[in-house]
Amino acid sequence: RKENLEFFQEIPRRITMQFQVDAGKIKDVEVYSDALNIELAEAIPKFLKGIKYRKETMCVQLGLFWSKDKNVENMMNDVIAWIQETDL
Repeated sequence: RKENLEFFQEIPRRITMQFQVDAGKIKDVEVYSDALNIELAEAIPKFLKGIKYRKETMCVQLGLFWSKDKNVENMMNDVIAWIQETDL
């Protein structure tokens, strides 16, 4: 089964995540972003593949992300906050 999540920020930035979920686990994640920095879009699948499709688990995993670029870290924190508020 596939699940789609779209995230919009007030700043002109958009992230769309498409999940392939099997037996409650994330088999694959595709991230599309119009942000100029692709570090975030490349990192999200690495942290989410193979874990349970539960927002608590997803947020903990994404919280392990670290970047030298504070703007990218702030964007990840925004994504985490958005997932926490989303009904999965």
